[in-house]
Amino acid sequence: MTRTGLAVIIALCILVLLIAGLFAFHILDRQFHGSSETVGDPFAADNNNDQVCPFDPHDTVIVGLYNSGYLYNEEQDSGISKDIVTELFKRVDLKYELRVLPRARIVSMIEEGTLQVSVSSIRTPEREKYAWFVPYFAERNMTIVRGNADITSEAELLESKDVKVGIVRGYYYGEYYMNLIEKLRGKRMIVETKDIDELFSLLRDDWIQVTFNNPSSYLYYLKEKGIEDVKIYDFDTTGEPLVRGLMLSKKCFSEEYVRIFEEAIAEMNEDGTLYAIFSRYLPEDLSKKACDY
Repeated sequence: MTRTGLAVIIALCILVLLIAGLFAFHILDRQFHGSSETVGDPFAADNNNDQVCPFDPHDTVIVGLYNSGYLYNEEQDSGISKDIVTELFKRVDLKYELRVLPRARIVSMIEEGTLQVSVSSIRTPEREKYAWFVPYFAERNMTIVRGNADITSEAELLESKDVKVGIVRGYYYGEYYMNLIEKLRGKRMIVETKDIDELFSLLRDDWIQVTFNNPSSYLYYLKEKGIEDVKIYDFDTTGEPLVRGLMLSKKCFSEEYVRIFEEAIAEMNEDGTLYAIFSRYLPEDLSKKACDY
């Protein structure tokens, strides 16, 4: 065999040994340290940043807002809910990001854990299965009736002819109004809309003559839509105002951590901050009632 042939064989043997050594090192490294898939390497390509750990102050909490008049209006990027979130997260010293989403989608995202927090939410037995609630205001739902509809009570509404009642699909109106809606649905009087803006557009155009809503929403939309010929009635005279608050996903927060939000909200109510925020948008009497929850 020539010297050249021998040199080639030796070189090939060395190359094979190097490859085998690298492969063995990789196997041992995975056995002792795992891989990015097994230990959740933060630099892994598909790391899901929406699944926050609330105990880590470096995380950003995603807060869902929805259009609801003076509570929040996307076009003006302002409202009671946004102001409360801004002050609250400053006090608890957490980073946050606001996202405007459809109301119905917010609820499902809270349940999935893909959204951490939402605002102006009503506690129900079904929602309590997947969310914590931190109250921060209360409002009564009222009955809004166009002037051309001769209706002043529930009995007159149920007996009326050629009257349509508008509601927002998926919205919880409280026990009294949900029961009334079912009665009206049985009489084929209900018209469902995708959101509150569409609801008040239908009221303005006389496609519906009656709807139910809370002051922080209907005061805004009556003004914004130029609706003047309406009357406001309280059909549920014996019921309590609906308490509304933060809704926090149980997949993202422990009960212990929720107490931090509760304490901060209590401070904001005691020192007058909540009232100051509500009074930027609502009359004094409604602001006081809202903070008395």
